[in-house]
Amino acid sequence: MMFRKTLIATTAVAAIMSTAPSAFAAPVVNKDFGGGTINFHGTVTEAPCSIVPGDDKLDIDLGQVSEKILATTSSTSTPVDVVIHLNSCQFEAGTTSSGGTGTTNPNGLLSKVDVEFANYTAASTDGESKGILNNDGTATGVNVQLLDATGQPMALNRVASATGTTVHQLSGANNEMTFRARMISTTGSATAGSVSAHVDYKLKYF
Repeated sequence: MMFRKTLIATTAVAAIMSTAPSAFAAPVVNKDFGGGTINFHGTVTEAPCSIVPGDDKLDIDLGQVSEKILATTSSTSTPVDVVIHLNSCQFEAGTTSSGGTGTTNPNGLLSKVDVEFANYTAASTDGESKGILNNDGTATGVNVQLLDATGQPMALNRVASATGTTVHQLSGANNEMTFRARMISTTGSATAGSVSAHVDYKLKYF
């Protein structure tokens, strides 16, 4: 009887295994299961620092601002930070710029950086000197203004300088270059709608 029970159990297991999918079945070959393309891009520069991925194409959210805050001339929204991360900085020894202009660089050659702007549309003639970019969105009576880290307007046609108020003294390794942006109503009575503006930045080392 023991032999018969054992035989029945073995037969049942064999039957189950014969009908179940094999855990070790050979993979399906020569089938198209889909795919795609990955594109890689980057740039090698002569700068002493690297701009971190993403900071070369910044997208700054100025927020959703009530039109009541921008109802009077020169009224503004709360500024938001614009941060450019400069990483892996390496400076050659020296205290003057490579151009021999006598620039003091306590951390080495080209260890100071400033910013210039290009490819922009100023809101008006004096908007260029006040850092005011024209709004390309649907809201009226409102534009975008650039400020330095202390909250002062940054002229769009500014010339980078080794001794200016916006120059950054860099240290080794990683650094942050910060300025700010906000909405501004140059005429008052802003109306609801989208706000957008564009400007390119260019770093200058000293």
